[in-house]
Amino acid sequence: MSPKFEKLLQQLESVEKFVAAKSNQEPDFEIVAEELKQLTNVLKVGKIRVNIVSRFPVLTAALEKLISSQYSLSSIYNLKTITPPTQPQPSLPNLSASLTLQPSVTTGEKPTPYQLSNQQKVTIGRQENCQISLSHECTLVSRNHLEIIPRLENSQNLVWEIRDLNSTHGTYINGEKLLGNSQKLNPGDRITLGSSQHTFRSPEFLFECESKPAVIQQPKLEINFNNCEILCLVINPSQPLDEQDKQLIEAAVNTQLFKLVIVWDTSAENLASPLVKNNIYIVETWLKSYNFRGEYLVQTYLQLPPFHHYSQEQSLTQILTSNSQSDYTHFYQIWEKLVNSNHQEILKEQVQAKMILQLGKLDDIFNKKEAFLKQEIKKINAGLAGQSIEDFQEQINRVSQQINSDISQTMLQIINLEIPSAKANLIEAHSQNSLLFKIKNFIDNLQITIKKNGEQYELHLHSEQMRENDTIHSYINRLCISELTNWSYQEWQKILYTYANGGLMGFAQRACTNLNFIPSFELSISALTITQQNFDVYKCWQQSYVEFTPDIPPEQKANYLVEIGRFGAGAMGITLGNPFPLITSLINVFDKNSAKQFHQEQQIEPLKNKLCDYYQSIGKSMVEKLMIHLNYTIQMEENCLSKTIQIKVDKMISHLAKFKKSEKNTKLNYRIYRKKKLN
Repeated sequence: MSPKFEKLLQQLESVEKFVAAKSNQEPDFEIVAEELKQLTNVLKVGKIRVNIVSRFPVLTAALEKLISSQYSLSSIYNLKTITPPTQPQPSLPNLSASLTLQPSVTTGEKPTPYQLSNQQKVTIGRQENCQISLSHECTLVSRNHLEIIPRLENSQNLVWEIRDLNSTHGTYINGEKLLGNSQKLNPGDRITLGSSQHTFRSPEFLFECESKPAVIQQPKLEINFNNCEILCLVINPSQPLDEQDKQLIEAAVNTQLFKLVIVWDTSAENLASPLVKNNIYIVETWLKSYNFRGEYLVQTYLQLPPFHHYSQEQSLTQILTSNSQSDYTHFYQIWEKLVNSNHQEILKEQVQAKMILQLGKLDDIFNKKEAFLKQEIKKINAGLAGQSIEDFQEQINRVSQQINSDISQTMLQIINLEIPSAKANLIEAHSQNSLLFKIKNFIDNLQITIKKNGEQYELHLHSEQMRENDTIHSYINRLCISELTNWSYQEWQKILYTYANGGLMGFAQRACTNLNFIPSFELSISALTITQQNFDVYKCWQQSYVEFTPDIPPEQKANYLVEIGRFGAGAMGITLGNPFPLITSLINVFDKNSAKQFHQEQQIEPLKNKLCDYYQSIGKSMVEKLMIHLNYTIQMEENCLSKTIQIKVDKMISHLAKFKKSEKNTKLNYRIYRKKKLN
């Protein structure tokens, strides 16, 4: 191996190593890396590559056997036989599959489609290097949750399989948990991550698949002379040159091949045959239309079939003797003269030319990358009057401080000013719109009637507002729940949209507006939406009251009458510790005179006052529980908003850092490549 040959090999290995390392990060480098690897192997083998091509496999096999049988040629040439495709190649099933991310507060207001590859798997999760990266707010989704894999079924049908990557909360197909290693997807399948139900924490995809019109793949002629230095085309002159052979020659003319060799097989027809002579004349006339450089085109005539069907018992000498020995000797000499006893130098020049071609492709890749980065920088600078990345980072810090101050002031005004004021109006006893006033008004307007029941008379407290089977207790409970439900709904809407300059949604809108200052990083208001649009008022009352039965056991009626009698004597036997006598609308007495006396002496007023005090205290208790739950819910929404904003700010910082790193690394790699190329 000459010193120049060794030097080229070292340079090629160095560039190959550099490009191979980059191909792990930049897919565009993979093709160049593979080409450089093949060129390195060519130099290590040290033989000129020859692709022998013919429409007839028997001819390529015969020619390969003839050349490889001569040691002087087998040590120079590395032979490969190729039969070009004569018909369009069948293509894989032409299917188009996609996943559509369904809308939610964490995934956006509109469905987001993702096209699936027919050849490569797609990973889904919260990690940024996933092909489909989900928001960190999707807390039931693992960092690497699942993957979708295309697969040939029965070597014909293209299908997609889903595989869970040992996620924490699992994967669900149409509400059923994915069991086992993988499962085939069907059109219309709903894929939910982390839960059987679609929520803002467990996003859902819709799998869709449709057939497209088949695309006929025409034969790729470049496969016949790619990765070779000499293309040898074997032609049967008894047949005219077909269109595919013409395309092959035309394509070879525009390549960096060392030689184009045409071997005419003369075994089928004599060269003197008019048919053969005419076919050869047509081809040679057509070839003259190309201005071949130097001795690029080499033609020879030879009988090939004996090398195809000879038996193992026949020696090469016997075969050559049975034909024209001089023809074969001449053929060998032609192949020896192709390289002029200096095949390493020729190989070096060929590999060097192809290496330069690959380096040119690297130039294009780097130039495109650099142009892209420059365009991105130009967009940012144009959008913000030429601010640098450092300026953006400072602006992020300023905006973050402004947002933190805004949320603090908003929460302070809502919790310490607006809510206490609304609560005070709710429990103000003298305000006609307050809950306590409505309780007192109901009790004050209770009517008394006396009804006979057998030998006894019953004293009833009732109101036209009460239903047929209502008790005072059930009615007031319903009154409190109705009033507080309406109040909490209206108050929650004010918290969201009115209080403190637009409420929580107004704050979210301001935060979104303030954060949207990087053109290449768009932030939607849906990303900062409130998770709880309606306040659940019933949670705080699940154990706030007990519904009493309106029926009084017979053994308690006498005791109750004693309490009424003590009321008449001025005693206060009814206490809050024993509310049972206070919550019934039915009072039994022994005779009509006692009932009339009770009514006439207006002993019912102390009872009404006691009822009012008791139920107003219940109303206040319900209000207090409501306020605790309301303040807790507001605090949770503040925490959620603050966390979401911080995540978006972190993503903005990460976006700028990646942009800066990408720009820096690309320019650095470009300089390294230039240096390696010059060296």
